[in-house]
Amino acid sequence: MSKHKSLRNQVNTIIYSQLRFGQSKYLARREECTKYPKGIFSHLTFETYMQQCHQFVDWLKKNEEIPKVRLIRDARIYVKAYLNELKAKDYSAFTVHTAAAALAKLFECRMENFGVDLDKRERKVIKRSRHEPDPEYERKHHDIVDFYRGCGLRRCEMLRLKGEDVYKNENGDVIVHVRKGKGGKERFVTARKQYADHIEKMAGAVQPKEHVFLTLPGKLQNHHYRGDFAKGLYYELARPIEELAPDELYIMRKERAGEKFDRAAMLEVSRQLGHNRIGIIAESYLYKTVPSPT
Repeated sequence: MSKHKSLRNQVNTIIYSQLRFGQSKYLARREECTKYPKGIFSHLTFETYMQQCHQFVDWLKKNEEIPKVRLIRDARIYVKAYLNELKAKDYSAFTVHTAAAALAKLFECRMENFGVDLDKRERKVIKRSRHEPDPEYERKHHDIVDFYRGCGLRRCEMLRLKGEDVYKNENGDVIVHVRKGKGGKERFVTARKQYADHIEKMAGAVQPKEHVFLTLPGKLQNHHYRGDFAKGLYYELARPIEELAPDELYIMRKERAGEKFDRAAMLEVSRQLGHNRIGIIAESYLYKTVPSPT
């Protein structure tokens, strides 16, 4: 009898077979007449789903109550127990939902087929970077913190940044060129003015082809500082709400019903952060209703 590939290798084969990089998910939805088209369109989604599927495989191997599984397709019956265990360990609704979505791709089904009651993903239950960072730790790494606050890059984008990617444009603004952001997309970020000199100085301290950061402290809450960048930039750009027409407003719902934001300012912040939807800006970054002091 031929030897089966390891479960991890089987996972890799299935996930790699679904890659559709460079294709439009929007068009795929229209062509397949579904909100959930087949395949994986984003590099970041691919990396996340692969990690989640590998964690499921590791759980299978460590769980002594589960008989040894040789074929990954035979592991589907254990997904419900796995997801319920994540819920029991108080993982956030977002984390459990991501695990379910990854496993749905692996087993080529819908999340609902697992028979797990997934909690609603609401802003109020988000745990990541919602508490204030340690002031002493911030002081120790103030150069990196101010760089984060000045341009709002993701951690992986910071690590890819080279000296030549930071420069001044014809208007005197300091531009941070993100060559490969979320989904492999390129963008140009205009550094916030109060941090522009600092960013230019740090990037100028290395050779053009050298990386600005060889490593970053693991405990730094980069998502928190992206929030600082987003809030600061939004309040620099936002027009007085009372002067805006209804179609120029973005109005929050649910537990934040009635909060109003300048839609045009949100669009610009979204573009600078590398997002496609302005709703993410309000939900994930403008969660404080007063201007940030930074």
